[in-house]
Order: sequence, then structure tokens, then C-alpha cells
Amino acid sequence: MAIHRQPNQQDLSWFLDMHSSNKLNLDPLYQRRSVWTPKDRRFFLDTIFNNYPCPAIYLQKEITPTSYSFNVVDGKQRLQTVLDFVSNKIALAKDFPNPDIAGKKWKDIEQNDKYRNQFYNYRFTVEQLSSDVEETVWDQVFDRVNRNQKTLTDQELRHARFNGWLISYAELESEDPIWIRWKISTTSKKKRMKDVEFVSLLMLIILENGFVGFPQENLNELYAKYDFMEDELLGDDEIQNQPEYEYGDISSDKIEAFKEKLKAVKNKLSEVLDNDLLALISPKVMTYLYSLWAIFVLEDGIFAMESADINIKLKQFFTDVKNYSEDRDFAGISQEVKDFHEDASGAGTELGPRQNRHNALKSYLGG
Repeated sequence: MAIHRQPNQQDLSWFLDMHSSNKLNLDPLYQRRSVWTPKDRRFFLDTIFNNYPCPAIYLQKEITPTSYSFNVVDGKQRLQTVLDFVSNKIALAKDFPNPDIAGKKWKDIEQNDKYRNQFYNYRFTVEQLSSDVEETVWDQVFDRVNRNQKTLTDQELRHARFNGWLISYAELESEDPIWIRWKISTTSKKKRMKDVEFVSLLMLIILENGFVGFPQENLNELYAKYDFMEDELLGDDEIQNQPEYEYGDISSDKIEAFKEKLKAVKNKLSEVLDNDLLALISPKVMTYLYSLWAIFVLEDGIFAMESADINIKLKQFFTDVKNYSEDRDFAGISQEVKDFHEDASGAGTELGPRQNRHNALKSYLGG
């Protein structure tokens, strides 16, 4: 893949012009979710008005038969901050060193020649990227830029690298309000796509019929395995007549069965997890919920139990886990509780501890 780099400089007003002309695309498919806090945005405005340097903006020029535009490969957060400021959505910090403009919005200072010029004339280093290969995969370029800068989480890099069925479905699924109720989708987790990562792990337990997750390289391999569009799949019957079928045993029938299983497990957990039980698992909600999810996915006998009965048992179980964590000599603690607690500590996301927690929970619920 031949990438051509054309370094130059552009002042801030050029980006505003491109945006007003609909020639600046801040959200190509490989971009990540916004991760900047209000404090980050105020800090960057401070950078502009004090004329401090900032990292380069990377743009990919896309030319069509009738027009052109620039896709933002890296620099979205900085440019979005600029656009939000001129739209009066954000203000300078109240403790900004210059009291003349501290705490003010753009509408309050744009008539001042000095500050208007400072703002419009701020210069960015720009790397304009192009390729003479039509099939250039720009999400891989985004991946490379951000790996080198080491600013992204593993899941944000997956968002840049993959665009098939698995990641699309996980990102859509993560918007279900149930994940907010279960405290999987929180403001901080959503910013770095930790909610999407966890939801995709739970999906993969169903798809792979076993424990998945770590190390991260293994998760990347599974993302690659399911990196297809759903309409590319054949049905079970059709696959038998296609010896060169590239997706192995992954059929449209398997994906439909997965969707039904996902819905059923979510419904079962919703019946079991009342507010009292949620409070008991909240100290390690991802660790404990992973184990509960796996029990309902992998153990048909437990899934078939009455939800009210499971709820009663789990409340006692996690109460005992809490008591044991606070006092190792607490009387009446079962071996299953002790095993579960020990394997929920330390490297609790590795295969061994996950399997041990599963066995302990299975024994307790099925005993």
C-alpha cells in the first residue's frame, strides 16, 4: 500500500471554511467515539489562545467525479473543540490566565480584533495523505497513526480496524438501556468503548460456546473471524454445496440462532438481577456479570431453573462472597464461595480463573 504524505501548514480559519463548505468529514467509518472531557477541550482552547504547538492533523483527501473532501484520520478531538467553540457550545476556562477573556464564549470575544486574529490565525501542522492504490484501506492507516501515538484503547483500535458484523452488532447492542441498568455502560466506559468491548465478550461466549476474552491478541483473532457482512453468509444447507465457503461453520442460521440466544439470556438475567442482587455484585460488576452470563449460556440445566429460585440462591452466594472478602474466618462459608472469591481476585480475567469461578457457581446453584 503506497501512502503519499504531503506536510504543510493550515491556519484555523481554513478548517472552518472546509467545514462550512461540507468538505471536512470528522466521522469517517474508522473514527472512534469522542474521548475528550470538558477539561480537555478547555485546555486545548488555552493552547490556541497562547499559541502553543499541538500535534499534527492527518487528513485524507477524497476526490469524487464532482467534488472533493477531507477525511480526518487523526485530530478529530481538536477540530471538534474548535467547531464547538465557534458555535458557542463551550467556553474558555474561568481560570484562563487572561482575565479579559476568561470564562467567555466566542460570541463574547469575536468582535475583538486582537483575539479574533489570534484564534483564526492559529496554525496547525497538517499531513495530507493520499494513495495511488484505489483499494487503500484507510482504517489501517488510522490504526497505524494511533498505535504510534499510543493514545487509543484496544477496543478503539478494533473500531478502527474492523467494520464487519461482530463489531457493528456489539456497538448497536451496547446502546440497549439494560447495560446502563447493569452498570456496564457508564459515561467513563463509553468514552473509551469499554462497554462495547465487554458486550462483545459476552456475545462471543455464545458464538464460541465457551470462555473468551484474554489475552487481547486472542480477542483480535475472534474479531477477525467474525469480520464479515451478514449478507455474505450462506445457510446451513447451502454451505454443504460450497466446498470453498470462506467462513467455515459460520452460517446465516448460526447467526440467527445467536440472536435468539442473546435475547433469551438477557431476558433471563433481567428476571434474576433485581436491585438488591445488583448491589451485591456491583463491587466487581464486570467480573461477576461475566460469570453469571456464562452460567446461563453454557449450563442449560441452570438456565431452566426458576428465576426466583436462582435469585434467592445468588443473593446468599454473593452475600457470603462479601462476608468472606471482609473476614476470611467468617463462619458458614461454603467451599464454592471461597473458590469463587479467590478466582475473582488478581488475574480474574484469564481462562483458568474464569473456569474455576464457573465451576464454583455451577456447583452452588446446581447443588
